[in-house]
Amino acid sequence: MGTPRVVMLAGPGDVTPMLYHELSARLGPVPVIMERPMSRADFLRRRARRLGWLQVGHQSLFQTTVAPVLRRRGRRRIDELLRTHELRGDPIPEAQIIAVPSVNSDEARDALRALEPEVVVISATRIVSKATLRCVEAPFINLHTGITPYYRGVHGGYWALHQGEPERFGVTVHLVDAGIDTGAILAQRVIEPSVEDNFATYPYLQFAHGVPMVGAAVEGLLTGEQPRWREPAVRGGLWSHPTVLSYLRGRRRGVR
Repeated sequence: MGTPRVVMLAGPGDVTPMLYHELSARLGPVPVIMERPMSRADFLRRRARRLGWLQVGHQSLFQTTVAPVLRRRGRRRIDELLRTHELRGDPIPEAQIIAVPSVNSDEARDALRALEPEVVVISATRIVSKATLRCVEAPFINLHTGITPYYRGVHGGYWALHQGEPERFGVTVHLVDAGIDTGAILAQRVIEPSVEDNFATYPYLQFAHGVPMVGAAVEGLLTGEQPRWREPAVRGGLWSHPTVLSYLRGRRRGVR
């Protein structure tokens, strides 16, 4: 077996097996360098260093009270999206997984160097360090659930609706650089959510459109046919998780 042309650098997350099966259907089995999930305590500490503990506390309250209710209410819609768009969530074969403590560990970089990929697809990881991005001569690409550069960070589609900009609800496939969702845009699509969608279903609607876009972008990079878009001359905003109060403010305006 020859050197794989594509490698995934991933963490546990619903979109990771979707991307694996999309890429494998197009290119054959793809190796997956899989990091351990960050502990919730470490995750909260890192977020608090940027936002402060008060804001993180309010976000955590939303995630533990409101978000589970929205997910239960959206379960049928999520199942419909997975079925209609043939998104596969079955586990990645163990033989394809290379377990590492972190995508920024020596073990992850050693695995990348050994595999010598032509393209690296990132999925559901922590922020990838410069050292990891520079360890191989391959582009790193990412599927972002938002329209960059306007809605960087998390929940980009939701925040576009919350800010009264439904024309910026969509997905972006972009190159990964040292910033957060700041790399050159490879593909982008605006999506119109339905009345059945809410905060919990938005990501799956975006995955439904974005996962095939990643597959097409990877094939384009491998063949040299993938154009790079010029980014707008704005930096946009970096968005985080909503709080209960911010969600209710949006809900009063019809943003679910």
